[in-house]
Amino acid sequence: MREHTQGRLYTDEAEHDATYQDIKINAGSHRIVATVWIDDAPVHDFNAEQRANARRLVACWNALLPFTTEEIEAGIDLTKEFAQHKELLEVLKELVDGPGVPDIPEAILAKISATLAKSKESLNAIPQEKS
Repeated sequence: MREHTQGRLYTDEAEHDATYQDIKINAGSHRIVATVWIDDAPVHDFNAEQRANARRLVACWNALLPFTTEEIEAGIDLTKEFAQHKELLEVLKELVDGPGVPDIPEAILAKISATLAKSKESLNAIPQEKS
């Protein structure tokens, strides 16, 4: 089986003269990956639900880039993944902000600090598990 298209996708809602309407889902190279057909909408008037479906497909694709198709099909638990990521970042923050560990070189601590700075915003965006 061939690999899927790599990289981020985007929707192309360009209008065109035709008896049908569609939204193309494209890869960065302007290759068409999929087309969402809108059969019941008049020309130049995208059906809102189909537009929302195309946007959601693209958003999910782009959000799941780090995972393999097999992991996604198996039902990856993103809440668990994010929680583990958050926990790891918190441990690293304790390491950097703490009294220091003499066995860790300054260069490594600097890299950890830089990673924490980049991840600070994403920590607040991590979904909390619903009880």
